[in-house]
Amino acid sequence: MRVGCGSATIGMFAKQWHGKVDEVVVVDDHITGVLSEHQAGKLLDIADTGIKMKGRRSTPGRYFQVADPGTGWGGTNISDPLSILGPFNAKEARPGLTMLMVSTTGEHASYYVLDEALQPVETEMPADLRFSVERIQENCEPALCTVLFMGGAGGSLRAGVTDNPVRLTRSVKDALTRVTSGGAPVY
Repeated sequence: MRVGCGSATIGMFAKQWHGKVDEVVVVDDHITGVLSEHQAGKLLDIADTGIKMKGRRSTPGRYFQVADPGTGWGGTNISDPLSILGPFNAKEARPGLTMLMVSTTGEHASYYVLDEALQPVETEMPADLRFSVERIQENCEPALCTVLFMGGAGGSLRAGVTDNPVRLTRSVKDALTRVTSGGAPVY
């Protein structure tokens, strides 16, 4: 099971990417997230990168229908993540700009640097970004049943109190952390 949609993944991991990469695109069949446009990126003062996404923009940093469903990147039918990008805006992009593209499970990830023509060139991923991709993988859990979700703390909310959201989930499960609703017990 994925860690969350592309937008939720941005919300959960933005602080871990801050200062390590200029742009992050989290590829997802439902909602693809873009760090520089997303509220989480804005709160971290991430500069605009001139990125142009294909698909339909929903709200800042959230795109629908970047590709068709499939078994490729982020549950889409793509094998090349660059296929969901348009040309970078030359007024905002710059040579040397760095970009991480990752799926919501961390199964697929690539790192790029823009060349002089503002074209992304795949480059070896730095270790600290590889660590964040592994953290995304760690926060994916097997989907063993169907659940009706009535209320609770989603991924972005959990990320606000911890660097590793799945550990908070496990802590609640193991009764080490108590969840209340305004102080009242929940079940």
